[in-house]
Amino acid sequence: MSISFGDFLLKKRVHISSVIVGLLLYYDFFVVTVMPSSITSMRGMAGAALVLLGAGMRSWAAGVIKKSSTLATTGPYALSRHPLYLGSLFIALGFSATINDRFSIWAVLLIALVIYLPKIRQEERFLADKMKDEWAGYIERTSILFPKRFPVDVRAVWSFTQWKKNREYKAFLASLAGLAFLALYNYLKVRLQP
Repeated sequence: MSISFGDFLLKKRVHISSVIVGLLLYYDFFVVTVMPSSITSMRGMAGAALVLLGAGMRSWAAGVIKKSSTLATTGPYALSRHPLYLGSLFIALGFSATINDRFSIWAVLLIALVIYLPKIRQEERFLADKMKDEWAGYIERTSILFPKRFPVDVRAVWSFTQWKKNREYKAFLASLAGLAFLALYNYLKVRLQP
């Protein structure tokens, strides 16, 4: 059985994204030795806010969705059909802004277009086939990423157990660790400069 390059990208999207981000970080910190924005600067606060917004969005969505069983339409899914991907985009753009590297921002957007947008389309085709009428009504009310309108009611039953089952704690803790690393890196770089 052969696999196309496109299918390979979709299947290995998290690993590929991680390698690309790792290479960008290596380049930023060890080749050009960027100075990340201080968390107290406007850029640093904006970047950290985006990271926290993304981590919060992902956690909210992961505590609501029961993957492969029912169509999630409440909570963050009343605003966006793909709040997990939207949260990831916010996290990546937030770190890029905090690191203060325009190239990283463009790389994140390119990864989103080349790898994640086709994955979103693939998932939507699957859901359209599986959920039919429910899906048709759902896409009338929501957009792919950003809200068409803000519904009056975005309440949903959020479950810590579901959040853990979806292993969202990994992204949440990684986001917090990344922010802590940038703050420590900036602090040490300033303190250790002659």
